[in-house]
Amino acid sequence: MFSAEEILKLSEKAKNEQGKLKCKTEEATKTALVQPFIAVLGYDIHNIDEVEPEYTADVAGANDRKVDYAIMREGHPIIIIECKQCGAKLDEENKKQLHRYFVFAKSKIAILTDGIKYLFFSNAEDDSSMDSEPFMRLNLLNITESDIQELAVFHKANFDHSAVIKSANDKKW
Repeated sequence: MFSAEEILKLSEKAKNEQGKLKCKTEEATKTALVQPFIAVLGYDIHNIDEVEPEYTADVAGANDRKVDYAIMREGHPIIIIECKQCGAKLDEENKKQLHRYFVFAKSKIAILTDGIKYLFFSNAEDDSSMDSEPFMRLNLLNITESDIQELAVFHKANFDHSAVIKSANDKKW
């Protein structure tokens, strides 16, 4: 069951850790904030059938492209997550990198994050390609009631790809 209390606790943790993490590595960001975020969504970060770290997102490993996390269902990625160091700009170059992963992973949802800011992408505009703009933005330093409600649809117990894509489409137009 999705817990608003848990996401608010993570928000407080992000506020406390943000300054320390800006001087650290991407790996520190993943450990301190991204893995707990995935766990708040109900996924077991210690079960690779559910959350696969360093998921290969290219043709038979030809370019050795690996997205940081793939949230799996029935052996297929339903959400991919690309992480950057806390405080990093989530710019066009990072979006292009995520787009390459998105195409090969055949996921329908992609998240780009620095552990504090989360940009949620889908394929609402074109079924074969990631949209150029996120359909949802989340900042752990400024969580709203609306954010909590929107996050609930990504929880393992609630996740319905069709509903998420419909919501993404509704937000685009």
